[in-house]
Amino acid sequence: MLSGAPGANQLVLTSDKSVVNLDTPSAQQSGLKLKHGFDVAAGETVDLVLDFDACKSIVKAGASTRYNLKPVVSVIPILVGSIEGGAVTPEAARAGAWVSLQRFDPATGEVSVVRATGVRLVAADGKDAGTWTLSPVPVTTDSRGYNLVIGAPGYGDVVYTNVPVVSGAVTAVPAVALSTSTARTIDGRVATAEGTGSVQALQKVVDNTDDALDVVIEAAFANADAMTGDYAVSVPAGAAKVAPLGAPLATAVNGGKYVVRATDGATTQDSALVDVSTADATGVDFVFP
Repeated sequence: MLSGAPGANQLVLTSDKSVVNLDTPSAQQSGLKLKHGFDVAAGETVDLVLDFDACKSIVKAGASTRYNLKPVVSVIPILVGSIEGGAVTPEAARAGAWVSLQRFDPATGEVSVVRATGVRLVAADGKDAGTWTLSPVPVTTDSRGYNLVIGAPGYGDVVYTNVPVVSGAVTAVPAVALSTSTARTIDGRVATAEGTGSVQALQKVVDNTDDALDVVIEAAFANADAMTGDYAVSVPAGAAKVAPLGAPLATAVNGGKYVVRATDGATTQDSALVDVSTADATGVDFVFP
């Protein structure tokens, strides 16, 4: 992105529609960061798709009007497929519905977002309003598949588990009717030496006697303010709906209960269980040495 070019390296604020130029302090000093390693055998070539989540890469810098662009680039192998979803309800689409494709590793407890997108507000390219597409997506390499989370502000999440992705094929997801749910706020501060903090609001939606079969999702994400460390995330107070892809949805466990995971970019800390089923949660703070 070239500074000075109309619309390039800029942010439009939802509050007043003003346009703010984005700074890239870390990239100017250390270059862009690749989120995944890859191997190239002797005498071979490897094709890759480079992608970054723009929403997760924007960091507010204190009480000023400045914002930083902190892109972490994902490396996606060329062996990919795609996922397409039926329409969410028009009300949820207008509220800002989103889709997040995730992996959960029960061995480490890590939840990573592979791809994410918003739904279409208007019909385009032959696709109906309220539908969405995730492409490219790396093919699934194990029997668990992906976890697909569909949500919107003021609505409960829908979670499909065991979502497969096959090379060169499209995985179809049915239309969903999101149920309204009170939005709650979790806020606090992430104190780090470099101003690089971020948080995930994690929720266990499948709690199995065999921990290897549990499912934990990222319900919300926020970068902490680069100068103050303050953060806030919005999460549903009600329970999610969950099922393996193709099965009827059922009410998930742990409605309104979350663990906030903070990171300084190198290490992580988890909060105690935060219950927002009846009220917001404030002062969920973290301090990194």
